Amino acid sequence: MYVSKLLIDVGENPDRPRPGRLWLRNIYAVHQRLCMAFPDKKRRAQDPQFLNPYASQDFAAARARDGRSSTAGILYRIDPLPGSRAMILVLSAEKPVWEYAFQNAGMLLAAEPEIVTYDPEFRQGARYRFRILMNLTERTKRPLLDEDRRPVLDEQGQPVLKSRRFPVTWDKDASPLSRIWPWFDGKRFGRLTGDEVSGEAFNLMYCGLSVNLGWVQGYKPVLDKDKCQPGTGFKPEHKKLRFRSALLEGILRVEDEQAFARLVASGIGAAKAFGFGLLSVRKLS
Repeated sequence: MYVSKLLIDVGENPDRPRPGRLWLRNIYAVHQRLCMAFPDKKRRAQDPQFLNPYASQDFAAARARDGRSSTAGILYRIDPLPGSRAMILVLSAEKPVWEYAFQNAGMLLAAEPEIVTYDPEFRQGARYRFRILMNLTERTKRPLLDEDRRPVLDEQGQPVLKSRRFPVTWDKDASPLSRIWPWFDGKRFGRLTGDEVSGEAFNLMYCGLSVNLGWVQGYKPVLDKDKCQPGTGFKPEHKKLRFRSALLEGILRVEDEQAFARLVASGIGAAKAFGFGLLSVRKLS
């Protein structure tokens, strides 16, 4: 695997152009640009100057639908830095070609991207300081409602349950930490495929934990192919994307080396295509 660091200049003077800041405000555009660093051989050979429009099938190595592991996909996170800068941390199975992705958008970068190989060895019982941005949702089963907001019943007259993602909530008088940390702790199992559980990947050390709540936003173009013909002057509509986020930092202890390695490679939680789920760790001495 590979870890890349992209330094972005977000600017601090509102009277001057700030393309980096505008770019980071649209997480959909960020994800699309990062995917551009993984062109297939045909795309790179036929379009070396990246003049043709982005087409996801030309960048299959980064496609979210194919899953993420040590051999496929990417994970990333945007970390604010002091001095009007931000760092995008990217974990990828293949080595990215950043010069291809940014050859027509160099104004977004504040420095040349850094790329290093990443092949960590985790040890049972070792403690690590970690950071992860999580999308605050959980998959639960709730009654399916009809157009009149009434529960849909099955042949036995029982409510039909539908599995969907819902926001993680807590009582107004409760601390968010009392709800968020047990929710995150429940994701410590390393999964192989489907519902098969390989082992308890880690345990949280309930000391020095911190949570920073926020929002991640973006705008996804919704194209109508019949209307978007040359000469029609039609502009695509944009679907607003909004995700509740929690930046979690603390200390964990590795319990199952292989399960933990799988979690690091595949990410944790939902909305990974939009900057969530990358677990970065640093071993404590």
